Amino acid sequence: MKNLSLFILILLVIITSACGNNSYYTAPQRTTEAPIQNTYPEPSATSRSALVHIRLPLGYIPNVQFAPLYVAVDKGYFSQAGIDIEFDYSFETDAVALVGANELKFAVVSGDQVLLARSQGLPVVYVLAWYQDYPVSVVSKTGHGILAPEDLAGKQIGLPGLFGTSYVGLRALLSAGGINESDITLDSIGYNQVEALVSDQEEAVVVYSTNEPVQLRHMGYQIDEIKVRDYDHLVSNGLISNETTITQVPDLVRRMDQAILKGIADTIANPDEAY
Repeated sequence: MKNLSLFILILLVIITSACGNNSYYTAPQRTTEAPIQNTYPEPSATSRSALVHIRLPLGYIPNVQFAPLYVAVDKGYFSQAGIDIEFDYSFETDAVALVGANELKFAVVSGDQVLLARSQGLPVVYVLAWYQDYPVSVVSKTGHGILAPEDLAGKQIGLPGLFGTSYVGLRALLSAGGINESDITLDSIGYNQVEALVSDQEEAVVVYSTNEPVQLRHMGYQIDEIKVRDYDHLVSNGLISNETTITQVPDLVRRMDQAILKGIADTIANPDEAY
């Protein structure tokens, strides 16, 4: 599974339907990889007797990239684990703070946010790795000569904001190219990277490797992509909890992990059904 993320296994074809928020969706990709094996025992009948309500922040809009979670709901894996799941599409920075304060028990965030939180004294813990590779890239139209991190110098670059995984990934590429942030122009454009690049509002945009680049290629654009994973190894997205939850209800953490792993395994084994 070298140089693959579980995330990329479910994304291949964009469905360019006219959605209210003008977002595009990508369909699952087939893979020959073996499904992830469940390493946790089945929940006992006692643990299933009363469902525990869990609000789970995901850090992005409703999107096919969360297919394993939707599969886990549809196939009853969360309810079988004694969990009543509610998805919350709020910013991951807010989610980290809430989990750190034990106001929420779990969130899906990037690994870099865990490091930042721990450095600030928040007792969050990374309990389940989802992505295997850091999924951030910088994309430009072919012909602009942006082929390596050092080519970013002097460029105008759009990204969701000066926070989170995209920003950390960009900083990693700048470091790899020996470039200071003051050497580029950054624009906070939200999740409008495709539109901003297509309309030439930005020379390059920071994206998720398995999302916007697939959209752009499907739309017929020739693009160049600089992947963070080719220049640095960063811990990527996964499930976090906190020290209190892990200490007081460790079985809940195991059951939460188990339900997600089953959803991932099913998505890998049957991407068409997952889509």
